Amino acid sequence: MVRALLAVALCLLAGVHAQSRAASVVPVEGCAALPNYNNATNIAGPWTIRVDGCTNATATQESCSIEGFGASCDVTRSADEKGIEKGSLTIVNHPLDTNIVLRCNGALNTLEARVPSGAGALDWHAIGLDKDPGTSQMEWGFGAKNTHLVRVYRQYLRGRPVDGLFLGSEGRTTWAVRSSGSGLSSLDHKPFWFLRLLNPEMPAWGDELETMIRINGI
Repeated sequence: MVRALLAVALCLLAGVHAQSRAASVVPVEGCAALPNYNNATNIAGPWTIRVDGCTNATATQESCSIEGFGASCDVTRSADEKGIEKGSLTIVNHPLDTNIVLRCNGALNTLEARVPSGAGALDWHAIGLDKDPGTSQMEWGFGAKNTHLVRVYRQYLRGRPVDGLFLGSEGRTTWAVRSSGSGLSSLDHKPFWFLRLLNPEMPAWGDELETMIRINGI
């Protein structure tokens, strides 16, 4: 009996996740409708972001070990190794790890992350989505010509709004996450999870989890 009830519950959970993937999405225009908006500065934030509604792409009845985990980053150093030149947002490998924060800059019409640069000091940098469909990571320091805008979206299911605000780009809000395995971040030398936006050309791979990335006001 217990086993049967558990199977039903898992099926219902998988159905909820499937519905969220099928929801229509609408971009939020500007920063004023976003959490922690300051009218004087035209800036909303800061926020953390987290893995939300995570599922195993190849086994939807299996639990997701990183549900609720936040964002970190991996960096690329300059050729002379004297400073941080650019980087990409990742997912932390432990819920207590330090989270990167984001904000919306209305004056520049961009989302920004407070990330290390130069000698390592934290500063605000515009983030974009790598145009390469095989990568599709959230990045900074790569230039506007090489990236799409990262935007905040609302979701609607059967015409009704779904609770929450979610990151995405080009009308897509479903992300794939994949463990770095034995690879370590070049910044803090810890394991992490790669994060990329799914697209029709590159669906989820067998070792990836599917998720939404939800923003949280702080």
